[in-house]
Amino acid sequence: MGEDDPIELNWRSVPASNPVERVARALCAHDGLNPDTLVFLDRRERVVGHDGIAEMRPATDPAWKRYAKEAGRLVAAFEAYQEV
Repeated sequence: MGEDDPIELNWRSVPASNPVERVARALCAHDGLNPDTLVFLDRRERVVGHDGIAEMRPATDPAWKRYAKEAGRLVAAFEAYQEV
């Protein structure tokens, strides 16, 4: 996708009550990433296996969460613009 290509997303797949997630998913998809793909974080978390043994594994989050801060700013700007 180029910079001028429209951002497309199936809006019915994301709850309307969370506009930040909706925008973050759209930004993620615009960058050519699957918003639901798990990406590794720069930290580790303790996971207890079925055998009761705990081990440290790389923490993961859905790819769209990396866009949440930018999406929050965009949503705030859109809301401010609507109030004018």
